[in-house]
Amino acid sequence: MNESPNDRDPLEQLADEFAARCRQGESPSIAEYATRYPRFAGQIAGLFPAVAMLEQLRIDERARRKSAAVRDWSGRQPAQLGDFFILRELGRGGMGIVYEAEQRSLARRVAIKVLPKHVLLLDRHLLRFQREAQTAARLRHTNIVPVFGAGEHEGLHYYVMPLVRGVGLDEVLRAMRTAGDSAAAHTATGRISSAREIADVVRELVAGKFPETPASPRGDSRDGRPAAGFCGPLQGGPRGLRGDGWRSVARIGVQAGEALQYAHEQGTLHRDIKPSNLLIDDQGVVCVADFGLARAVDPAGASQTSGVAGTLRYMAPEQLRGEADARSDVYALGLTLYELLTQRPAFQGPDRSPSPNGRPVRLDPVPPRRIDAAIPRDLETIVLKCLAAEP
Repeated sequence: MNESPNDRDPLEQLADEFAARCRQGESPSIAEYATRYPRFAGQIAGLFPAVAMLEQLRIDERARRKSAAVRDWSGRQPAQLGDFFILRELGRGGMGIVYEAEQRSLARRVAIKVLPKHVLLLDRHLLRFQREAQTAARLRHTNIVPVFGAGEHEGLHYYVMPLVRGVGLDEVLRAMRTAGDSAAAHTATGRISSAREIADVVRELVAGKFPETPASPRGDSRDGRPAAGFCGPLQGGPRGLRGDGWRSVARIGVQAGEALQYAHEQGTLHRDIKPSNLLIDDQGVVCVADFGLARAVDPAGASQTSGVAGTLRYMAPEQLRGEADARSDVYALGLTLYELLTQRPAFQGPDRSPSPNGRPVRLDPVPPRRIDAAIPRDLETIVLKCLAAEP
């Protein structure tokens, strides 16, 4: 940028250029700007993270509006996509609609994620959709939702997954909070420990969502895991939500953690771990889904500057500055486990707002045992370790 004499502050011009690049879908490097313009390096380091955060908030708002458009979409449910006959809708989100379908050639039930035509307003939406399918197709782990294939039918882009008879942890949290609020009104203390009800909540939600769908067939592969393409518990690993509620939360964390470790070892960051992207079935098996924001892991293990990406409520502090590595996924998992334990987010909205240096106002959550003394101290320690402010 040529700093020609004018009435505008050069730093303001740089900030405008940086913001414009963010709006165009780029991921400009704050460190690169500081190197290119050493005169303003200190001010860039303090100002640009906040600019990136504000632009991400605008992007999130557009995504929410687009998600609302998907929910309100009046388009007719497709009857068939290639070899797949659509049976019913399972769910909707900002990047597509998931249907239950029958693959006639193989006589099996599957799930199909479809990108509606009206979402194809920008090439990057299709690119993200395709990247999600390609990334998941490369990962073969019992706790990661795999991809069977992808295709396009009459302008509708889709990819095919196993039918996971499960629900998102966001649905589980909503049900637990509702049950907790109702029960708390009838207790002397005004609160109960809803974590002990996870197993019952999951079974009820799954039974309501899949009343007649037969369980997916399972076969063992040579490494002792279920055949590729089906989420399932590890041999000898966590099975079901047996025991007290806190152990159930721990088992959820173990399975999601092992899936993330595997993804990281394969060179993939998820960057959007949150309750809605963790599916759990009525046997307590957890599967990680939605790799739409995934990117490569730095082999050296250093944080990568790539622009702000993810869901604000579940971002690590360094992710708010546009930097992320494998530990950022662990932080997001810690936030999810915190909510399962306490029935509330670790940080409220204003706590995640950027201060002048781009860091959130609050870096440390309230310890879970202050909210519920029944939570085991060891489990609290693990969750707070995940949520350490410094990576």
